[in-house]
Amino acid sequence: MPTIKLHGVNFEQLTVITGVKNFNNIPYFTVDLSHNFKEAISDSKKLKISFNFICPDRIEHNFETTNFISVDNEIWLKFPEFIIRMQKRRAFRIDAPYGSKIICEIKSTSYKFNIINISQGGILGIPVGLKLSKKASILKVGETIDDAVLLLTDEERPYKLNIREITIRWVAKDKKGQFFRYGMEFTKIEKNENKLLTKIIYNFQRLFLQRR
Repeated sequence: MPTIKLHGVNFEQLTVITGVKNFNNIPYFTVDLSHNFKEAISDSKKLKISFNFICPDRIEHNFETTNFISVDNEIWLKFPEFIIRMQKRRAFRIDAPYGSKIICEIKSTSYKFNIINISQGGILGIPVGLKLSKKASILKVGETIDDAVLLLTDEERPYKLNIREITIRWVAKDKKGQFFRYGMEFTKIEKNENKLLTKIIYNFQRLFLQRR
């Protein structure tokens, strides 16, 4: 749900986009206008508004504007010239196809991780078969894994890539509290493997956009 914030006054709230309109050939989108918003702008002729929202790809976006019109129970916000994508990662992240896995050895024991999403810089993985109630976290932030095997597939064929070194960047429980999730960064990868990984991720992006 989008958030609207007024700068210079103490006002921030969730809102709802209600439509798209044109005024003097200028496109606006409209959002629900609360009584509190009317009070907040009543003493100010010009205020800066921040509009924040999360896209379906789960990346935060925002823009700022002073171009708005208050009409009845709506606020009309002029379409922005640009929107800031608040992506903290250096590489684009995308959901991994079903069956994507990474296999590695941790303290002389072999483990498999289901890959939830992937970028050229790393993955989000969940260990196969290790429930939280039965096993504590098998990795800590900052630990490294050598010589992991990445198994991916697209519509063309399956792929097997070797990752020389992975570094654990974060560890957290899933929403249901059943599994640990691991943010893994590819800190060492051969040039030819990295080139192939780039090609595979581009294919994933193409398939993703075709389904939208």
